[in-house]
Amino acid sequence: MESRATSSLLRAWTILVVLLLYVPLAVIVLYAFNRSNVQTWPIKHFSTRWFSVAWHDQEVRDAFTLSFKVACAATTVALVLGTAAAFAVARYRFFGVNSVSFLVVIPIALPGVAALAATVNPASSTALYFVSRGDGSSFFSDNLGDHNRAVDKYIRGQ
Repeated sequence: MESRATSSLLRAWTILVVLLLYVPLAVIVLYAFNRSNVQTWPIKHFSTRWFSVAWHDQEVRDAFTLSFKVACAATTVALVLGTAAAFAVARYRFFGVNSVSFLVVIPIALPGVAALAATVNPASSTALYFVSRGDGSSFFSDNLGDHNRAVDKYIRGQ
């Protein structure tokens, strides 16, 4: 059994970790409803304007549609393979049953491995900086100078 102090520290640590994960997401959600072109704090006026701007952009709709199709396909494949693996592991005893069980759980337990692999082998592109044009459209710039000029132009409203 753990002591009362250990239990309290573990509870506090868990709350801190959860807050560090969800507070930034909550701030991003709040900024999505900001009416202003420039993100400032506190948010003075709330609006759903940016959702309309994004929805009327054909590239955003195409990206959403593609993401939805990929999500449906991935869910179907995961459901079929996961169910088959679960039946095999639960109903039969065979050589390597623990390895199969481990292989099913490892992507859930260590999603950071895929993130590290993507970081080590990025897509070949010179575009590093995301720039919003202020009208709902955006582009990627190749260097910090182009990015800074675009942001300066955006802030000045030109």
